[in-house]
Amino acid sequence: MVVLGSLALPAGALAEPKKSTAVHASPPARGRTPAAPRATGSAHLLGTAFRTKGGGGEVVLQTSTEVELEPRAGVGVGTSGATYLLKRCRILRNNDRRPLDTRFFDSPVTGVTLRERGPDVEIAVSLRNATAAQPRKEHGPGSSWYWVLSFPRAASAHGTPSATGGATAAANP
Repeated sequence: MVVLGSLALPAGALAEPKKSTAVHASPPARGRTPAAPRATGSAHLLGTAFRTKGGGGEVVLQTSTEVELEPRAGVGVGTSGATYLLKRCRILRNNDRRPLDTRFFDSPVTGVTLRERGPDVEIAVSLRNATAAQPRKEHGPGSSWYWVLSFPRAASAHGTPSATGGATAAANP
């Protein structure tokens, strides 16, 4: 018996616990192979949105970490569109895979489609008329970042019902 202050313990209670040398590993289920670990270096797409701004339009993409945006010339939607790649980024939610239908807004942007292409996310923007995007990167909350693709008002972007103010369509509620 060992006495510590007012506490009395059995003699072997303070001894080092025995270390087990046995290896306990369960084999994989029949017919299944263990899954490979996921790549941890990829950023995640947190949300997509569209907003009108003075007759122009902005496509907003929020990512979990800073990523590179690469314009893709001659790929995707043809002469009336633009295509970009978010490098090393993944789409986690199915809602972010849905196309944004923006043709009813007074904007040069008529639609946005996102899909995974290898380790990247491809952004295809459909336009009423050929216009150049002005991409910019902004720091978001926490470690997140925003890529904003601004499409200025085109000379012939009229002819659709005008949205007053800064209307916004989001793919995720």
